[in-house]
Amino acid sequence: GYEIGSITKTFTTLLLARAVVAGKIALDSPITRYLPDSVAANKSLAAIKVVHLANHTSGLPRLPLDLYAIKGTDPQNPYALYDEKQLYKGLKTQKPQQAPGTKYEYSNYAMGLLGTLLGRLYQMPWQQLVQQQIVKPMGLRQTTAWNKQLADMATGYNEKGAPVPYWDFSALAAAGSIRSNAEDLLEYGIKSMAIMQQPKGAGPLLMQPTYHQDPTTVTLGWHSNHNGTGKGPMILSHDGGTYGFRTHLSVCPAQQWVAVVLTNLATDPGASEVGAKIDALLSK
Repeated sequence: GYEIGSITKTFTTLLLARAVVAGKIALDSPITRYLPDSVAANKSLAAIKVVHLANHTSGLPRLPLDLYAIKGTDPQNPYALYDEKQLYKGLKTQKPQQAPGTKYEYSNYAMGLLGTLLGRLYQMPWQQLVQQQIVKPMGLRQTTAWNKQLADMATGYNEKGAPVPYWDFSALAAAGSIRSNAEDLLEYGIKSMAIMQQPKGAGPLLMQPTYHQDPTTVTLGWHSNHNGTGKGPMILSHDGGTYGFRTHLSVCPAQQWVAVVLTNLATDPGASEVGAKIDALLSK
C-alpha cells in the first residue's frame, strides 16, 4: 500500500460532482451557504464559490495559516490534529488572498474544506462518503480514506532516503488522506473514465474545464493537458506527494487508457516525470 497524497482530491471532486447532480450543492453557490452560521458570518468568504474550492482558485492559501497552532502538532505529521473545530476557528478570520476565481493557487486548505462541507451535507464524515460512494461500489479492496494501515504498506522515505512516518488526517483529509495500491488505482481510473464518458450525470462535470490560464487547465479537481489548444487526446491527471511518497494518475477517455505511478521515495520530479513520459508514450 502507498499514500497516494493529492490523487485523493479526485475522489473528493467525484463526490462533489455527484452531490451537484443530486441537487445537494451548486458549483456557483457561495461556500457560506454550506458553512456553520458562526463561520458564514465572515463576509470575506462569501466571494468564494464551491467551484473555486475544487479548482484551486479560491484565494485560500496552500495551507491554513494556523496549521501548527494546535499544541503538540508534529511537523512530521502536520495534518493529524487539525480538526473541524480548528478549521472553522481559522475560517472565521480568513480572507481570500486574491479575488476568488482569478488565479490558480494550489490549495490543500480549500480541498480539505470542500470535503468537510460535503460531510456536512451528507451528515457523515467525508471518509465514510468515500467508502460508501466510491471504494465499495468500485470494488477497491486495498483503499481507505481513514488513518488505517493497509496490508503490505510500504515504508515511505524522504529525499535523503530516511524512513518517515505516515501522515494522519482530520478535517483536511479530503486533500490527501487516501492510501491505496496500484491494482486499486488502475481500477479507480478505469471506473472514473467510464463515469466521465456518460453523457449525463457526474461525467460531463468531471471533464468540463472550470479554469484556464496558460499553462494550467483544471476541470473539477483534475488537471487537463488541453490548455486551450485541443491538440491530441485529452488527458486528465493528478500527482500526489506526502513526506515519503510520490504518485501520479492519469486517464485518457478518448483512447481508453489509465496510467499509475506509485513510489515510496519523496524525490521531485520523480513519479510526476515518469508519469508524464508514460502519458506521452501512450497518447502517441
